Amino acid sequence: MVQELWLYPPLAFSRLGRSKIPCDSFRWGPNDVHPRGTGKTTIEPTQTLLVAEDGTLTSKLPDKIEFKDADGFKPVCPFLGCVARRKLIW
Repeated sequence: MVQELWLYPPLAFSRLGRSKIPCDSFRWGPNDVHPRGTGKTTIEPTQTLLVAEDGTLTSKLPDKIEFKDADGFKPVCPFLGCVARRKLIW
């Protein structure tokens, strides 16, 4: 029996934009924290699923991440984890 159910992180923001094409998938990369580094956070492209109009799926690995195109910013979907605490009933 599920006793508690929550989302992690508890608050998420997504980027809203005019573009009809969503942003490609990415993950956090290593930060440049060397003594003479920039200190910037980096991101790396990862496998992205494309859904065709007929519902078929294909995947691609983009060379770089573009957050904006000619129409404006691309929408981004935040990652949320669903966590549950349950009690075993025998």
